[in-house]
Amino acid sequence: MHVVFLRSWPALAVSALIAGCGGGGGGGGVAFPPIAAAPAPAPAPAPAPAPAPAPALKGSTTLPGAEVTAFCASGPTASGTAGDDGRWSLPLGEQALPCVVRATGGTEPKAMLRTKQSGPPPETVLYSLATEADQEVGINPLTDLLIALATGQAPAEWLDAHKSGLAQAVADLAAPLSAASARLKTLLTEAGYALDAEPSAAFDAGAAAQFDGFFAALAQSLQNAGMTQAELAEALGASDASPTALPYTRHWTNADVAAMPQLNNASLTIAGGVLSMSTGSGLAASAGAFVGGGTGNKAVLQLPGFDGLKVRDFKRIEIEMQPDPGYTHGQGLPYISFDFVIDMQCSQPPLEADATIAQARARYRTVTYDTYYQYLQPGGDHYGSIVPAQFSTAVITPESRGWRSSAGTPIGSTDINGSETGNTPLDVDALPADACFADAAPADGGMFRDRGALPVCDTAAALDPTAPAACGAAYRGAYLFVGSSGNKDASTWQVRSLRYNDGVRTFAFE
Repeated sequence: MHVVFLRSWPALAVSALIAGCGGGGGGGGVAFPPIAAAPAPAPAPAPAPAPAPAPALKGSTTLPGAEVTAFCASGPTASGTAGDDGRWSLPLGEQALPCVVRATGGTEPKAMLRTKQSGPPPETVLYSLATEADQEVGINPLTDLLIALATGQAPAEWLDAHKSGLAQAVADLAAPLSAASARLKTLLTEAGYALDAEPSAAFDAGAAAQFDGFFAALAQSLQNAGMTQAELAEALGASDASPTALPYTRHWTNADVAAMPQLNNASLTIAGGVLSMSTGSGLAASAGAFVGGGTGNKAVLQLPGFDGLKVRDFKRIEIEMQPDPGYTHGQGLPYISFDFVIDMQCSQPPLEADATIAQARARYRTVTYDTYYQYLQPGGDHYGSIVPAQFSTAVITPESRGWRSSAGTPIGSTDINGSETGNTPLDVDALPADACFADAAPADGGMFRDRGALPVCDTAAALDPTAPAACGAAYRGAYLFVGSSGNKDASTWQVRSLRYNDGVRTFAFE
């Protein structure tokens, strides 16, 4: 750091005052003594040089009121407290850059909110790097995650291991941090987040404001998943870090669901934080909306963020829902079910453009959890836990009875669509190890048809297995639905939230 000293020197002015004397007329005049010249004023003293400003590290953090500590290449640690606006400044003396800067605790932060765990929230700790004397440093979740990704360790562990050689350790991070920025942006994007700049820009305190939207979204997602920042950094520091390690909460709006295609007479609307999934009465004028034909009504909420997630990682789904007010057992009204689209060969290239429906059905499976058999039918494991006029939560796991798969190669002991016993779990162990959820066109009979894809697709009849797979429109890897290809009954079910794997993916409605 170069310190500039400023000096100003005033000019000195000197004046002499000289007075003369005169005589009177007549005899005997009185003589006056001469007046002495006034002494010249003493020169004004030059002002003292301005003191050199004390060197300091400055910046901002997303933890207002946090204790900020700098661990530098040499010299003692320096510490201070961030203000209510997150701004901080640390005076430096013997310390030499570079420094690792840590923010600890503080008031309820805007970037990391408390978790769902009982008791007081764990203290939040964020790390960053200061490498230039004139740089204002940002300390925020992105800088913390970048260090974790670049070092392959939790930042606290990396710092403890390199305190004795910090200058070289930080220098060695230049290339890994650049790669980590690109990798982190990919992970965040694949998980569902949006960023307006490269994550590396967050090291600059002045640029961090452009990530406010991301910080708020990450805070909500961690809160819903009951995960701390430290746990997230540790997960990302692993060599096999993937989007599954990043929790993400998707907030649906009416504009979002209004743009989502529905099958025949069906609709999605949101009011008061609740999604209404409705099917109308009567059948469509003509068949052809479904791959398998049919004129029924089906309301579908497609769920992003599952593409590529391994089926073997699936633990549980929680759906907070309320039945149609008029629903009674045996009435025949449609009800909520949940589907996954599974790619049986995730490691293989996509299907060829000229693949047939039969080939698509060999590659992909649609597995359905049908709530009727265990939640709505007398004698089911959870019968009576979901009742009209109130919200209840259905918890579905691979071990839950009620799964069935689409026609094609069986998935172990899981029911094939059509048997409808509703008594089997999802036989995950029968799937290939790399089987994953996929955004794909599985060409299942109950799925959307793209009648405009090819002339052969534009028919009211059910499509033959030899027809092009392109006739089936792509679906998200997971979706919630009410109705079927033969449904002609009006029904409305409401959903307040949906959580996958304890909040790794959460869906809420605005």
